Amino acid sequence: MRRDGFTILEVLMAVLVLSLGLVGITGATASTTRMIAAGRWHVRASALGMRLVESQRSGACPPVGAGEAVEGPLRARWTISAAAGGRARLVVAVVETPGSGGAGVDTIAATIGC
Repeated sequence: MRRDGFTILEVLMAVLVLSLGLVGITGATASTTRMIAAGRWHVRASALGMRLVESQRSGACPPVGAGEAVEGPLRARWTISAAAGGRARLVVAVVETPGSGGAGVDTIAATIGC
């Protein structure tokens, strides 16, 4: 007796194996998409923090103080404190980023000589 083709059990097993592979690929793709989105928020947050720090560096010795800024969904707070016996300023910018798992935080600090 000559047997051509596959049995129904063989076909079902092949479909099961392919389905499991597709589920794994779909999960990996979704995870990668979330990571890329989070990375974009951190890039925007870092750029905002650097702009805030550099704006303090551009002029004369900045006065001690604090401030806040909002740029779209990003919220930034910065502080300027005396350092090195008053001969420098420590500028710290903290930027909160939105996220599905809660807000993330990026911190940028720099010392500016006076």
